[in-house]
Parts: sequence; C-alpha cells; structure tokens
Amino acid sequence: MGGRVQDFDPEVQRAVNRIQSEEVTRAVIVAARASGFRSVNLDLIYGLPGQSLEPWMRSLRTALELRPEHLSCYALTVEAGTPLAADPSRHPDDDDQADKYLLAEERLCALEGRFGDLVARRELGDEVVDDGLVLLHARGA
Repeated sequence: MGGRVQDFDPEVQRAVNRIQSEEVTRAVIVAARASGFRSVNLDLIYGLPGQSLEPWMRSLRTALELRPEHLSCYALTVEAGTPLAADPSRHPDDDDQADKYLLAEERLCALEGRFGDLVARRELGDEVVDDGLVLLHARGA
C-alpha cells in the first residue's frame, strides 16, 4: 500500500493544496495492516513552498514513526505548465533542497539496520542518474 503524503505539516499542505491530516494517514496505515497489507510505502517531498527545515524534519520523524517498509524522499521538481511553474517566488532553492536532503540522509543512515542501503538517484525521463536529488530507502534491502 502506498501513500503520497508529501509533508505532514498543515501549513505546507495548505501551500500546495494537498490537505491530508496525520491522523487520517495513521488510520489508513493501521487499517491497511489490519487488512493484511504486509508492505506500507510512504513518499515525502522536500523543497515544497513554505517548508522550512524544522517542519521537514518533523515530517520525516512522523513518517518513520509510522514504520513504513519503504520510504521515498523526493526533491520537488517544478514542471513546466503547472501553477507552481508560473510563480517563481515559490520555486525551491537549490541550497535549501540540498540541506533537506543531507538532513534526511543523516537521519536515515543512522537507521541503517532498519532501512538497509541508501540509494540516491534522480529520474530524468527514462534515464536514472546518481545525483543525490532523490532519496530512497527500503527496509531490509
């Protein structure tokens, strides 16, 4: 079962119009596990408008508390033709994204026994390059 959480902070959720409470997410995961799902996957995004370092780290901690078998942390990518692309003031800052990536990497690597190896990659069309913009962990990998 996969969940595209993006961020648990209500202010960040409002900024990107993706409202999804932590309580609802927890309830869905509990129900999925009770229904027999053996694998829970969560996706977070760093570099979202209004997302500072502390809310990002709280979202990461919250995701880890939910004990997913797979946690993906993606750098926000601005896609042409989207409302976000039309407002450069809301575009992610490269240094900010790098800081969030490094903090996530540090936290997830500290849990290496739980999550296994770290794979950093960015998908560009059909090509995958190891440039550190996408952080992917799979428990037991």
